[in-house]
Amino acid sequence: FFKFLLTLPAQSLKLWRLVRLHNIAVFNVHYPGPYAFTLLMLKPFLRVKLILSVHGSDIRAAMAQTGLLRWFSKMLFEHSDSVVACSDALAGEVRMFAPAAQTVTIHNGIDCDSFQVGSSNEPVFPEAVRGRRVLLNVGSFECRKGHDIRLLAFQLATWTLPHSRHVLHGLSGLT
Repeated sequence: FFKFLLTLPAQSLKLWRLVRLHNIAVFNVHYPGPYAFTLLMLKPFLRVKLILSVHGSDIRAAMAQTGLLRWFSKMLFEHSDSVVACSDALAGEVRMFAPAAQTVTIHNGIDCDSFQVGSSNEPVFPEAVRGRRVLLNVGSFECRKGHDIRLLAFQLATWTLPHSRHVLHGLSGLT
């Protein structure tokens, strides 16, 4: 923390020059952590907007912090102009940690072009799936992604779509 205070004047000047040189109006910080607190402190002087984009591990890390670091993180979330989450559940986690945070949900998308017929990235589905109605889920396979809930929901959906298939497409082994 002491090193942070010592380097703050020089870092602030660099940041101010960067904003002026490139006419920056908005900082969109992904995976926000304590490092983004400098932007929050300088926001009124730089006359910029500060948007935080959370992805899960970042808000959970903030929730696990204690003491002054936790207070800094809470201030960061509550005093940013907006906190963008990729799901309503994640936005709820942000509000649980920082009740005054201005959250908005923007659901993640996929690159539709990579799923076009003839694309080099076109997924190849197993024979058992071809010709059936498919519920396609695209995403990495991680324990915290809630795939168990998705599978239960699909099981319920098969009552109304009995010949449908569920395809999970994405990377595995990520944690």
